[in-house]
Amino acid sequence: MFFELNDEQKEFQRKVREIYEREVGPLVEEYGKKEAFPIQLFRILGEERLLCLRCPEKYGGPGLEKISECISRELGL
Repeated sequence: MFFELNDEQKEFQRKVREIYEREVGPLVEEYGKKEAFPIQLFRILGEERLLCLRCPEKYGGPGLEKISECISRELGL
């Protein structure tokens, strides 16, 4: 089966990759050594609407589909 992302999914992938490289990547080594999670990321990810991705918009979430959720997991969020 061949599958290709649609334009919205490609844009979401670009956005997630950019945020990961800017915000998450620099913290990986430091917090990996500490065996801790950088809690400051919750605010950043929340502002970028990257938490609870499948939560419907009517409840304050981004209401994304399963493919976008998988994209975010693939990129490390």
